[in-house]
Amino acid sequence: MEKCTLCGRKKAPRECPALGGKLCSACCGTQRQKAVRCPESCEILKGSDEYRLAREVRTEITDRIGDDFRTEKDEILDKPGVEEFAKALERGFIRDFYHDGSVKDGDIRAALERIYARRTGRMASLVIRNRPEELVFAGWEKADRAHPGLSSELKTTVIVRIVKSIRESSGGALGDHGYLDMLHHYFGLY
Repeated sequence: MEKCTLCGRKKAPRECPALGGKLCSACCGTQRQKAVRCPESCEILKGSDEYRLAREVRTEITDRIGDDFRTEKDEILDKPGVEEFAKALERGFIRDFYHDGSVKDGDIRAALERIYARRTGRMASLVIRNRPEELVFAGWEKADRAHPGLSSELKTTVIVRIVKSIRESSGGALGDHGYLDMLHHYFGLY
């Protein structure tokens, strides 16, 4: 394997379109958009931007969970029309994912986080990357159209509330399907 074009010491598995050579992962990560001016076509640059945005959005949602839902009286679902909107989304999750063992709670959470990023102006558009995103995005659009009286802010806060539910009911002993199991038991559907 070739050595890194920049440091000349490490193995270089990454093709660098900016340098016309190969880079090691350390130089690629530390020199990206600094010593190396990456073109927008660089797949590694795109992936790192998506990763950074996902981390920022996840942190922002975590902060909002702490700020928006400190006590039971802060419950968004008690506001008129919000519970129906949330239920429309969650019924779709059950219909589309409950019997598909390959879709995990984290897939739903990741798709919702991308919708959140779009609705808060952090993403220019939603580009579908996989089947769970396609179904979550379509379910969101359907619920959004069916509830025109709810404000954009309330709908965005529903995303935060659902992500909170996913976090509380998934992982560890609950497994990576706990949220879907909880919805299935709650709705008794499908």
